[in-house]
Amino acid sequence: MQNNLHKILALNEIGSVNELLQKFDPKLGVVEGIGKYSYLSVESTSPKPYTQPTEIVIPLTNSNVDIVEFHRSFFTLFIDICLNVWVPDNNFDQFFLAGDDVGPGYMATWTEYLENLDLFFIGFKNATDCIDSYKLQHNGVDIGTTMQNRASIESFLYNQMKPQIEKSNKHGSYSLWEDVVKGDESVCGVYFTYAELKKQLTADNHRIRVQFPVTIGFDMLLPLQGFNLFPNALFGDLSLVIKINPNALVWASTDPQRYLLTRVQSVWAHAANRDGCFYGAETTCQHLEQILTARNFSHRFTQMRTDGIARGHIYSVDHDGGVGSGSYVCVPMRMDPDCTITRSAVSTIMGFSLKDSVKQALAQYYSNIPFVVPGERIFIQAFSTGPSASGLNSSMNIPLINAKEIIGLFPRTPNYLTCFRNPEYHHLMLTLLNRNFPQKGCNSNSTEFYRMELESCNLDTILCPTQSFENSYLKKACPYFPMRQRCSEDDTDFLMIFNLERQSSNAFFADPVNSTNESITLTGSPQSQGIGDGEIGKGGDVYYYLNAEDDQKDDEAHKNHTAPILAVVSDTFWMFSTTERPVYEVAAGWNETLAKHYPDVLRRLGGSA
Repeated sequence: MQNNLHKILALNEIGSVNELLQKFDPKLGVVEGIGKYSYLSVESTSPKPYTQPTEIVIPLTNSNVDIVEFHRSFFTLFIDICLNVWVPDNNFDQFFLAGDDVGPGYMATWTEYLENLDLFFIGFKNATDCIDSYKLQHNGVDIGTTMQNRASIESFLYNQMKPQIEKSNKHGSYSLWEDVVKGDESVCGVYFTYAELKKQLTADNHRIRVQFPVTIGFDMLLPLQGFNLFPNALFGDLSLVIKINPNALVWASTDPQRYLLTRVQSVWAHAANRDGCFYGAETTCQHLEQILTARNFSHRFTQMRTDGIARGHIYSVDHDGGVGSGSYVCVPMRMDPDCTITRSAVSTIMGFSLKDSVKQALAQYYSNIPFVVPGERIFIQAFSTGPSASGLNSSMNIPLINAKEIIGLFPRTPNYLTCFRNPEYHHLMLTLLNRNFPQKGCNSNSTEFYRMELESCNLDTILCPTQSFENSYLKKACPYFPMRQRCSEDDTDFLMIFNLERQSSNAFFADPVNSTNESITLTGSPQSQGIGDGEIGKGGDVYYYLNAEDDQKDDEAHKNHTAPILAVVSDTFWMFSTTERPVYEVAAGWNETLAKHYPDVLRRLGGSA
């Protein structure tokens, strides 16, 4: 995704009117010396409150500006969700237990500080994950071809192609694992200490209330990624209609190794001087590191309505009377969304007005030529069969229209929407068009496979993938850098993607695949023969994930043999006219569209008119 779009958009001739505005009036947007640039806050026209699954209408344009800067505009949702939380016996005190040799004073003191320093994260990995379905409207009328009913999975796929630097620079829109474990406030979600979590759960019958804002840029949505300067004064108003998906939330019991040890010296040094219960900061840090080296709890994001493992502590008293070496306890935990309310939905629209002469010149120019914006669509469908004890051999027949990429996902249960882990298969391949992708099946943990995925995602040069993306392919622990593996071990960003058309940094190629009924087969063999009782190769059915130490005997996951998901990415385009409704389709290819309306642009891109 995105590779060809960036080459076209770089010319500023498609998806933008920038060059035309510069041509018609170098001082565009100025009337009698007064600038007409605006920051507009426009609330949703839907009645409040927006309870799930109510549709929320998000305005993308406004009549007070003639040109909307889609690449700078955004909308903000304030989400209020109640979650039902389950732990064994509904006993939340089991997170912090004392050994037999710990007296009441030590018990109270350690529980107090550990509960207030351990962090618990609840939020979205990507802000657009919160959208369950969407469609676009033009002047209040639905554009049927924009409908996407599996928007959360589409969001996961689209955001995997984005480099780390883009995600790091958008506050409140992404939750990178390396930021979550540090307690960074730029994430798309909210933090709880264990003390706050236990207090809410005890007071509200094992329910917790989560409230936080979600900020989504207009161009973070797949159909709108190619928009730049959009002349809504000529082509009418656009709006987005969405439904919220609380099941796309994730939670994480964050690794205290990075977060606590950066804060414990100042906090506990003060405690030592206050009540004399501790040796001091240095000794306490040493004891804490012994306690917090547990690797069995979930060092990763866990999807809503699926089982995960939270961390608890057991500690004892050493021979000098201080709190000494400790161990851990793994506590199964599950969160289920109960009710969801979107308290507010406000668009921040950035744009400017034009002189009448410039507006007339634009109208004259586009009276004979459409305003074309490149785009992509994703078709998502699950295979009919899942894995068996001998491996994976799933097939389907689907039409391919302007298909440029094909993607495979491996959901652990039907509830997985944005957390997909490595299946740990070898001989993994897709077969279509009488060809294998790759030609020889690859090990999904191999460096070779990882390099192919980087090339397909265009993350192989100056654009760096996120740490979670890398861990999803190369997740084996490094004995020389155990701290790095403990702190950044999220591995829920796995996908299997292959390009079906050429890529080049010097020219634009549009040669997608078209087939009325194409047979697609996904095959692979497990690296090990089953899990079930905690040891690799012993008992239970084979499923996608075969690392028994990480999976912690998740029986429910192994009973729900979910079929893999196939996603097909197709080239498409928008065509706006001053006299007709906009068109968003994949019926014709880019070469045909550009040859008809923009032959000069096509020649500059390296194609033929």
